[in-house]
Amino acid sequence: MIEHRPFGIDDPYKRLVSERSPRDPVADDALQIGFRSAPGAIEAWVMLERDGQQQRHAAQAVDARTWLALLGPLEAGAHGYTIHVRTDEGEHASERFTLDVARERRVEQALRGRVDSHGLTVSLSGRDGARAELRLGASAPGVARVELTPAPAAGGAAAPAVTQSSDAGDGAATPYEVPARGLPCTTSADDDGWTLRAEGLEVRLDAATLGLTVARPGRPGARVRASVAAHWWELPDGRVLRHHLTLLTDPLEPLYGLGERFLGPDLRGRCWDVRVYEEYKEQGERTYLPIPFFLSPRGWGVWLETDAPAKIDARGTRSAGTADRAGTADRAGDASASAIELDVDAVGREGEALVAHLIVADAPYDVTAAFVGLTGAIALPPSWAYGPWMSANTWNDQ
Repeated sequence: MIEHRPFGIDDPYKRLVSERSPRDPVADDALQIGFRSAPGAIEAWVMLERDGQQQRHAAQAVDARTWLALLGPLEAGAHGYTIHVRTDEGEHASERFTLDVARERRVEQALRGRVDSHGLTVSLSGRDGARAELRLGASAPGVARVELTPAPAAGGAAAPAVTQSSDAGDGAATPYEVPARGLPCTTSADDDGWTLRAEGLEVRLDAATLGLTVARPGRPGARVRASVAAHWWELPDGRVLRHHLTLLTDPLEPLYGLGERFLGPDLRGRCWDVRVYEEYKEQGERTYLPIPFFLSPRGWGVWLETDAPAKIDARGTRSAGTADRAGTADRAGDASASAIELDVDAVGREGEALVAHLIVADAPYDVTAAFVGLTGAIALPPSWAYGPWMSANTWNDQ
């Protein structure tokens, strides 16, 4: 009698009339519930429930069997809903569907830092008790490893204080054992923040703005700029739904990468999905072979260490001062830069970290070489395998 599939067929580009949109809503999203009924339904509605309270939302008929209910913006939290249809024979109700609405969490200030031979760990805080750990290190020569791990809220925000401790500290620093990987680093602190140095690498974190600069010593032009005043979306049970990070670039700077596509090479001016998808000859701007890695001809690149779907907004139409609602790019201290927005699905895993490798090098091919060094060289198949592969192109002559 009632057909409703909340997540459709899990295709990112094909939507069913019987699913909800968005599939994974965040606070203030306008939610739509689509469903189908048997012919002859007179009236239909959705009962939305939260904390024992119910709200009735009337559904509008799209055709003889299809209905659409507009629930409007929802508050963050755990909800549930049932779908109801009335016919001449009486009222029919669906099973109860769960609906978790994520809330945005944001960190805006550095509290304290802990230093050891493999890098720097900084505690970050924000409004409503938001907490995260930022870990900076060196993955390889010229490669900075940035790891942002959200933490459960713990009371109100503490007063900001730029402090530094070593392995044998006084116990006041945030307890965290930096993984023994990557290159050895030296880290120094001053009143404004921290500077981390390793082979072919200099990383500067501004404590006041949370602006991050990764540069190659002696080559100020080859640098990556970012804001670690990051935010994420948190599900009611504390799991992370999605991460967000902002990079800063020159508005006219071209960008290349993200895998194989069937459009021009420059990524500028568009928003790109980075996920496995094949539509045969109808790919359009969707990724055919996705790689969450891109670079600039100025000698820097970014690799997102994730197997989850990501989105790269390279339109850069907003100035730094309007990069997002908190002005993270403006906080990073460059009013002339344009923002590149990075979103990474966390697949709802608890404590899921955002890991990015920021690469600086003398030339673009050195950036790709560093990337291959991190991920491993491509293993070629045996030569005989190319014959069966190409024979699948049946439009070619045998």
